[in-house]
Amino acid sequence: MSYKERYIYLVGDFFAKYHGKRLPQADLSDGAEYKVETYDHRVTNAEFVWDPPLPSPSPRNYMEARTMDAVEIHFSKDPAGYGKPFHEDLRDVIVSEIRLEGVNKEHKRSFGTMRGRMYVRVHTVAE
Repeated sequence: MSYKERYIYLVGDFFAKYHGKRLPQADLSDGAEYKVETYDHRVTNAEFVWDPPLPSPSPRNYMEARTMDAVEIHFSKDPAGYGKPFHEDLRDVIVSEIRLEGVNKEHKRSFGTMRGRMYVRVHTVAE
């Protein structure tokens, strides 16, 4: 008997503040111009989805983050009738369809807000 793994993802609309530092030309091998750090993370319209189609990586509107701490999560339907946002530390996060807003550039730095679509695997099931 063979098992197939299925995954449950938390998917939602992503919002964060960011600041970035321009990289020297020697560090541009992956197409990135800035080293970007995000903070004050928020996800709205969040829901759990079985095996969603994941976005393809694109250097201009895609980001992977190993960790995001204290992410404020608002579910589209409150699964437990809790009525308040959850705050969770997330691992191996994908954000796609990124749009930068309110971009301010000062010398070799940039800051503003970021919006996109977030995907994070929260559970694996073998069937």
